[in-house]
Amino acid sequence: MHRKTQTMRFSSIRPRTRLITAGAALVAALASVPTPTMADPFVDPPVFASSNHKLDLLMIAAQHDVALAGGVHTTAWPYEVCYRPAGAAPNACPPGTGKYPLGGVRLQLQPGDTLKIRLVNKLPLAADAKHSAENPDLINNPTNLHTHGLIVEPHRAEGPYDTYGDYVFVVIRNPDNNAAPPSASSHPASHVHPDMDFVDRAAEYKIDIGANHPSGLFWFHPHIHGVSLNQVSAGMSGIITIGSPIDMCSDTACQIAVQTSDVRHIVLKDMQVEADNTLLTQEDPTFCTGQPAAAEPPRQGVCAGQLSDNGDHTGGHWFNTVNGQVFPQIDVGPRGNIWRIVNSSGSRSYELSLTDDATGNPIPMQVLGIDGVTIDAQQGTSMAAMKRLLGNKARPEACPGQVKQLRREESICTSRVRLMPSSRIELRVLRQDGGGGNKMATLRTNDYDTGGDDWPAIDLAHVNMAPRDTDAVATLAVGGQATSALTSFGVLQAPAELQVPGTDRPVSLAVARTMAGTHTAGPDIQAGLEQAPTIALDRALKLGQRSDPTCRPLAPGHRRKILFGDPTPGIDGFGLGYVEVDANGKDIEATRKSITAFDPHQTIVCVPLTDGGGAVTEEWELVNLTSEDHNFHVHQTRFHVLTGGTIPGTTIPSRVEDATVLHDNLPLPHAATADGCDGSVEAVKAGTCTPPSAIVRIPFREVGDFVYHCHILEHEDGGMMARIRVVAAPGA
Repeated sequence: MHRKTQTMRFSSIRPRTRLITAGAALVAALASVPTPTMADPFVDPPVFASSNHKLDLLMIAAQHDVALAGGVHTTAWPYEVCYRPAGAAPNACPPGTGKYPLGGVRLQLQPGDTLKIRLVNKLPLAADAKHSAENPDLINNPTNLHTHGLIVEPHRAEGPYDTYGDYVFVVIRNPDNNAAPPSASSHPASHVHPDMDFVDRAAEYKIDIGANHPSGLFWFHPHIHGVSLNQVSAGMSGIITIGSPIDMCSDTACQIAVQTSDVRHIVLKDMQVEADNTLLTQEDPTFCTGQPAAAEPPRQGVCAGQLSDNGDHTGGHWFNTVNGQVFPQIDVGPRGNIWRIVNSSGSRSYELSLTDDATGNPIPMQVLGIDGVTIDAQQGTSMAAMKRLLGNKARPEACPGQVKQLRREESICTSRVRLMPSSRIELRVLRQDGGGGNKMATLRTNDYDTGGDDWPAIDLAHVNMAPRDTDAVATLAVGGQATSALTSFGVLQAPAELQVPGTDRPVSLAVARTMAGTHTAGPDIQAGLEQAPTIALDRALKLGQRSDPTCRPLAPGHRRKILFGDPTPGIDGFGLGYVEVDANGKDIEATRKSITAFDPHQTIVCVPLTDGGGAVTEEWELVNLTSEDHNFHVHQTRFHVLTGGTIPGTTIPSRVEDATVLHDNLPLPHAATADGCDGSVEAVKAGTCTPPSAIVRIPFREVGDFVYHCHILEHEDGGMMARIRVVAAPGA
C-alpha cells in the first residue's frame, strides 16, 4: 500500500501515521485492549481428509458471528465446510456437520487425489468495497476460489455440464444481493469484465492433484478482482496439505524425528474491529502504531485502534490471530515441533522471531520448506547463496553447534523469518540447551516497514518449551522434492496433461485432441452459468489446433521484464508494465506495454509449449519502480531466484547452484533511496530512480489462462495484476 488515504481513490501521498496527541485518549484506548491473563492452548485447524484418492466438499461463503478476545465479538465470513451431503446440488451442510472456525479448516490430500468443491455464495453485501465505483457489482460481494500454490490446470468449464479447475476468471454471484444498478446485461458487471464467466449461487470445482505433485503446505482463498482484500480480511481462507511432513525427510533419522514430534499448522490472520464491533474489511495499515507506546502493556495478539489520517479507530482493536486464536500457548515437546506457517492475511506482512523470555535472545529454528516445497540444501552452498535462493524470506545461519559452510546433514537455521502475504514456511523448533525445567518464549512479529506501510509489532503466541530429549536429533536431513519436481517426469517439467469433460483424470495432449468435441452435453451442474461472450480461451487454441500470431516463444537469450509501477505517477494507483529484453540486456521497445491497471480481456504474456506439450522455461526480470515493497506471485507454477538487486547488464548465471529452493511468491524491495521513484519508467530513464530488480527462472507446463500479480491484496485489487496464457504448440 502506498502511504495514501484509503477513503479517497485519487489522493496525495499518504503521510506517516498521525498519533493521538491527547494523553487521556491514549490511556483510555490502551486500557480497553484485551490482555489475556492465561493463554489458551493452541488448537490445530479442523481436518477434512481424502479417502480413496477423493475429497468431495461443500464449501459455503457466508456471514457468522465470531468471538475474539476480551468479550469482543464481530461478524466475519469464514468458510463453512462439510463433506458433500447427498443430493444433486446441495447448498447447505446438514445440521452439526459444518465447520467454520475463524482460522479456517485444513484439507488433507495425497498425490494423485481429486479435490471436488461445490462453492456456494451466501455472502452479505460488501458495504466497504473500495473499488465498487469501478465495478458496481462488487458491492454485491461476488466470489470464487483459488488453490494457492498447487501446480494444477486452470481449467475453464466448457459448459454448464463441466467443472472448473483453478480458474480465477469465473464470478459466483449471490442472487439475493441486488445493490448494483441494472445494465443491459443480465449481470451488472459483465459489461465491465466481458471475459469473465458468471454463475448464480454456486460453482462446481474439480482440482486434479498430479501423482508427481510435491508434498507440502498450500492454501485456498477467493480471487475476485476488487474485493479479494475484503474477503480474505473477513476470514475467507483455509489451508491445504498434501502428503505428510515425513515426505520432507531424506533419511531414517529424520523420519523418526518427525513421527515422534508434534506438527503444528499455524495460520496467521489479522482482523480490524471498530469500537462498535464492526469488522473493517478494507483494512487500514495505520489502525495502530508500528511500535508499542511507552505506556502500553505487552501487545498479546492485539493492538489498540488510534486516530489516524484514514479514520478514527479509537476504541477499536486490531487482532493478529493464530488459527483464529488471540495469543494462544504453543507447547514444544522434548522432541520438538514442526511448525507449518501460512501468512493468510490480506495485506499484512510479518517479521517473525522466537525469543527467549528470560534472556531476550532469539532461538534459532531450522528451515525445512519454503512456499510448500522442501528445500534442497546441498554441500558447499554458502550462506550468501542460500540467502539469495531463499528470496530473503529467512536469513540463513548455521544451526547451533554447526559450522557456517553448509553440509547436507547440517541444513539451515534462521532467527528471522519475513513473510509477505501468501508466503509459507516450514520450521523445526527444538530446544537446544541442556537446561532443566521448561523454557518460556514468545513468538512475535516485529515492526515491519515496507516503505508504504508500517506493520505493527505484536506478540503472537506464548511458547512453552520442554527440555530436549537426549536422543533427539539436533537437525533434520531434508530435501529431494524440489529437485524431483524439475525432472522430465516431475510436476514442473513433465508433458502437459489436460482435464477433458467426461474423464476422471487428466489425459495427455494427444488424447485430449482426439476427444475434443466428443463431450459437449451432459447433466446441468452449473445452474445459470453465463460464459463470457468473448471466449477467453477457445478449445482449438488451447490444444494447438489453431495458432495465434501474438503467441510466440521467446528468442534464445531473451527474457521478459515485468514492471511494478503506477499508471498515474504521483497519484494513488497500482499497475504492471511489460517489455521484452534481448540477449544483450537491451529493452525491445516495440514490445513495450505501458504500466496499466489490470484489464482481464488483455493477455500480456502468451507462452506456447513445445511439441507434444513439453514444458517451456523462461527467465523473467521483476523490477520495482515504486517507493514501497511488492510481492510477486505467479499461479500454476514455481520458480528459482537467480539474482536479486541486479542492474542492467548484470550477468545472469546459466544454472542455479546445487541447492534448490522453489517459490511461488517473491518480495520485491523498493530502492534504498526511493524518493525519486514515482512508479514510472520515465523516472528511470531520467536517472531519478535506480530500481532494484530480481531475475527468476520459471517453468510453464499447465495449459490455460491464469494470472501473475502482487499478493499484497490492496495492490492486486488496485490493478497490479495481469493475465498470462499457456497453450499447446500449434500443429504439433
